[in-house]
Amino acid sequence: MHTCVKVKIAAVFNDTNPANQTSQENLTAYDLTSHSPYPPVVDSFKVTNPYDHSILVYLRADDVPAGWTADIVPPKVYLPVGASIDAQMTIQAPLTYPVCSTEFVKATGWYAAGDTLVPFGASVAQVNLKRVWLLWNDGPGGV
Repeated sequence: MHTCVKVKIAAVFNDTNPANQTSQENLTAYDLTSHSPYPPVVDSFKVTNPYDHSILVYLRADDVPAGWTADIVPPKVYLPVGASIDAQMTIQAPLTYPVCSTEFVKATGWYAAGDTLVPFGASVAQVNLKRVWLLWNDGPGGV
């Protein structure tokens, strides 16, 4: 399942930073069944420069649960006007993490505006750890 949310804030009087008025967040759900180990989740997303100037975008993993790993490729990218790149975050849940749980791991983007980093958008992976029940037939009358 994939959902995209884009927010644009209306201009307000005396706003000192007109470059931070929009943001977008994408949410994708992944269902993992219990095995040894859990398979990695690869959350692919696109980073696009909507501005009329080039930007340097930094990408980082946020809200990573203790014991999990999340690696983003590329970790940063220079985007000319209108350019875009494909990026991905690879998430690994540890074998010992409880089944029947859900975690949200974010890949967030930030770009430099003056002397500060401005939030640019995010891709959120909803990782659902599930149990699979297997039934088999042992012959007549057996299940």
